[in-house]
Amino acid sequence: MKKLMLKAGSSLGLVIFLLIPTLSAASSTTAVSRPTLTQLESEIAASVKIKDAPPLKDLIPTLSGNWANVTMVPMPRACYGSWPLTEDEPIPANAVTQCEWGDTAATRSIFLIGDSQSAMWLPTFNTLGLELGWKILFLAKSGCPPWITSSRYLSDNISVYSNTACKAFVKNEIAFVNSVHPTVVIPIGLQVPSRTDQVTEEVQEASTLRTIAALKPSRAKILFLGGFSWTFGGTTPQDCLTIHPTDLPGCEATLSVLSTYPGISGLEAAAKKDHIGVVPTLKLFCAKYLCPIFVKSPSGDHLIYFDDGHVNNQYSVWISRAFGTLIQPYLPNTA
Repeated sequence: MKKLMLKAGSSLGLVIFLLIPTLSAASSTTAVSRPTLTQLESEIAASVKIKDAPPLKDLIPTLSGNWANVTMVPMPRACYGSWPLTEDEPIPANAVTQCEWGDTAATRSIFLIGDSQSAMWLPTFNTLGLELGWKILFLAKSGCPPWITSSRYLSDNISVYSNTACKAFVKNEIAFVNSVHPTVVIPIGLQVPSRTDQVTEEVQEASTLRTIAALKPSRAKILFLGGFSWTFGGTTPQDCLTIHPTDLPGCEATLSVLSTYPGISGLEAAAKKDHIGVVPTLKLFCAKYLCPIFVKSPSGDHLIYFDDGHVNNQYSVWISRAFGTLIQPYLPNTA
């Protein structure tokens, strides 16, 4: 099946700062409606066989709805630096209390750092933290992944890795993590479709190893997430569902392609070298061979994406119960 390809000169970078999930859905999604990991895997396996798009008005979230409500986080700007990349983002002195979610009274904490893909996981972790008793700390800068490298990652002709503001932010957020000493730290970033000049597996592996080494003074357990699926080749889910209403596999990613993407394979190679756990998060998005565009379940048709490189906030909350099952074996046994 022919796949849509990411266009050269895509405006992905210009929209990254908009692609931040909101936490409001967490309070309205009950444990009863959120699937277990077994249920989710079964529903994903069944969904990849669906070729016809569901009624778009019934999707969760609806395509006709206000997408700003699906992507924006009501958080202090200091916790999440936005576009442009060239703008300096100082770490707030009171970030521990200003940038906390989940169970804020908990003594054990998980610290998420990275770019907009770290932000898209925040609704998942917020729900997880509330239910399992973990404080969730968060600092990120849009378009600025947490990997320490001098190589060039181009996004709309702006060099992220060689940009002084991005370099300074990564250095400062890692220093802040080291000063806070969280229980767990999870760096997330740059796991999206990429032009070949953006990153290679060797660059991702080397830069990931540098970040691991830089985080060691935190004394935190370092974990990675094993990626997520993408689709649409730079288009929107609205376009995909309307252009391919009876041929959904034509705009769905294959697991074989995902496993070779340098942002995932390079990270996994670094994790193996340094004995870092990688939570197998692709199970939350993909079946054995294919990653569907939506998941059909008794509670409705759950759209996975906001765009080709981000999960929408309602799916992020909806999978939190299944995600909890995946991550718990990797979390330290601490009360």
